[in-house]
Amino acid sequence: PPLGNACVVVEEQGHFLLLQRPQGMIVFPGGFIRWREYPEEAAQREVREETGIEVRLLDTIGIYATKSRGFFHLSTLTIAFAGEVTGGSLKSSIEGLPYWMNEAEMRQRLGRKYRGILEDYEAYRKRIAQS
Repeated sequence: PPLGNACVVVEEQGHFLLLQRPQGMIVFPGGFIRWREYPEEAAQREVREETGIEVRLLDTIGIYATKSRGFFHLSTLTIAFAGEVTGGSLKSSIEGLPYWMNEAEMRQRLGRKYRGILEDYEAYRKRIAQS
């Protein structure tokens, strides 16, 4: 079964690119890495497929492990990237509805699994601001 995931945190003008899954959960766009695909390729493909937005990856934010909670919730390793928009426009997909959401609302609605990624993104954002 798939093990590797990639996701991308995209912030533009104080808003974050997020996806609302059909079950209502808000997540960063991303998904499973395909056979013979690099994590960076998967991250860009998943953002494009799920949101219609093209991104350029800026840096790796971190790597996160999730333990299986049952047959439909596999154990995974997720590589999170920071990215910036290079083209495209928002469009829905079978994966859910894409949104640009302000940080305050995102913090209230973001899925628990993604809060650690957000914390590490904030540390990344501070490092970039200081350079």
